[in-house]
Amino acid sequence: MQVLSEVESKNFSLVRSWFVVLIVSLFFFFEFGLGNAFNTLTPAILNAYPTLTPVTVSFISSLYFYTNILCLIPAAYILDRYSPRHAICLALLVCAASILLFSLTSNIYLIVLSRLLMGFGASFSLIGCVRVATNWFPANRIGFVIGVIIAIGMLGGYAAQAPVGHLLDWLGLQKTLLVISLFGFCLAALIFIVVRNAPSSRDKARKAQVEALKNDSLLTTFKNVLTKPQNWFCGLYVGLINIGTWMLGGMWSNEYLMKTHGVSILDARSITGFIFLGMIFAYPFWGWLTEAMQRRKLPLILGGIFSVVIIAMIMFLSLSVTALSVLFFLLGFVTSAQTIAYPVVGEINPMKNNAIATSIVSMNSLLWGGVIAMPLFGVLTEKFNHAMGYESMAAPGLNFGMSILLIGFIISIIFAFFVKETYCKRQVE
Repeated sequence: MQVLSEVESKNFSLVRSWFVVLIVSLFFFFEFGLGNAFNTLTPAILNAYPTLTPVTVSFISSLYFYTNILCLIPAAYILDRYSPRHAICLALLVCAASILLFSLTSNIYLIVLSRLLMGFGASFSLIGCVRVATNWFPANRIGFVIGVIIAIGMLGGYAAQAPVGHLLDWLGLQKTLLVISLFGFCLAALIFIVVRNAPSSRDKARKAQVEALKNDSLLTTFKNVLTKPQNWFCGLYVGLINIGTWMLGGMWSNEYLMKTHGVSILDARSITGFIFLGMIFAYPFWGWLTEAMQRRKLPLILGGIFSVVIIAMIMFLSLSVTALSVLFFLLGFVTSAQTIAYPVVGEINPMKNNAIATSIVSMNSLLWGGVIAMPLFGVLTEKFNHAMGYESMAAPGLNFGMSILLIGFIISIIFAFFVKETYCKRQVE
C-alpha cells in the first residue's frame, strides 16, 4: 500500500507539473502572437493612418524587439531572484494595458509607446516559462518540456495570422485590439490564481538557489554567463535560423507572397500560418528526438541544412498555393531545431543562472530577426526597386530582400558546428 501511495504521488506530481507549465505557457502564446501580429494588422493600420508607409509600420513593429532585448537581462535577473509568478503577472498586465492604449488612441507617438511596452512585457515571456519549467521538471525531461512551451508560443504566432485576420475583417482594428487586450488581462488573473513557482518538495532547493545568487554580485553573475563562448554559439545559431519566423511571420510574408507568387491576401495569410503550424508539431518532436538520440549537436546541423534547401525552393521556384503551404510548413518544422539550443545552455550553466543564460539565446533570437532583419528587408527591397525603376514593394526587390534569410541560414550551420555536444547531461550543477 505504501508503494502504491508513492506511485500515486508521483503521477499526481507529473500531472500538476504539466498543468502548471501549460498554463504559464499561454503567456508565451500571447506574447509571441503580439510579436507577429503586425503581419496581419499592417493593412488595417495603413488604412487608419494614411500618413504611414509600409516601411514606417515595419519600423514601429520592430520597436517591440528593441525593448524586448533591452529588458531581457533585467527580466532574467528578476526571474532568478524573485517570484517568477509575480513577475509574469505584472509583465502580462503591462502588455495588456499597452494593447488597450493602442486600441483607444489615434496618436502615432502613443502607438509607438504601446509597441515599446509590448516588448517590455515580452521580455519576461519565454525565459519566465523556462524558469518555471526548470522548477517543476528534472533536467532529463526539460528538452521536451521546452519544446512543448515553444510549440504553444508558435500556436500564438499562427493565431496572429488568419484567425486574427478574420477577427479584423469582422470587428475592425479597434475592436480586435480590445479583444486581444481583454484576453491578456484574463490570462494574468488565471496565472496568478493557479500557477506556483515550484512544487512544495522543491521549496528548499529554490530558496537555496536564491540565497546562492545573493552571495554572487551582479557583475560576477554576468561574467560567468557572458564569458561562456557556448552560450553565444547557441544564441547566434538561434538568432540566425529564427530570422524566418520574425521576418516572414512577423511582418513581410503576406506582401512577399502576394507580389512574388501572385496569391490573394486570404491565401497569403493562410500560407504564412503554416510556418507556425509546422513549429507547433516540430518543437516537441525536436525535443523528443534529441533526448531519444542523446545528442544535441547533429539535430542543430540538420535543421540548418534543411532550412537552406527549403528557402531556396521558395525563392527560386514558381509554386502553387498548396506547394507554398507545404514548404512554409516544412520551413517552420526544420527551423524549430533551434529549440535544442535552450537545453544545451541549461546544461552548461549552473541552475542558479538559468534565466540569465537563457536570456542570451532569447536576445539573439530577437536581435537578428526582429531588430535587424525585419526593417532591413524593407529597406533593401525599397532601395533595390528604386534603383531598378520599380515601385517600392515590387516583386524583384522583395525577392532580393529574401536573400537575408538564405545567408542567415547558411551562417547558422557554421555556428552549429561550434556547439559542444553535451549528450543531454548537465555539465555543471
